[in-house]
Amino acid sequence: MLILTRRIKEEIIINKNISVMILGIDGGQVRLGFEAPKDVTINRKEIQDKIDSEAVDCNLIKYLDNDMSGNDKGPLCYSDKHGA
Repeated sequence: MLILTRRIKEEIIINKNISVMILGIDGGQVRLGFEAPKDVTINRKEIQDKIDSEAVDCNLIKYLDNDMSGNDKGPLCYSDKHGA
């Protein structure tokens, strides 16, 4: 793990195309601003963990449904219906 010290309004550059700026510090919270290409997804860890968990659940449901019925019934998960 790389550990850096930054002050408010200072930035960190990742891979030449992602910028992370320290916007503020309030007690135990740090506000960060991100600039990245549109194809880069940025999520809080707890949100990404939930997305990953739902994707695993969705794939298991699809597998079991298709395996037991022999038919593909189409999208069964929220993300399938909304193109995510």
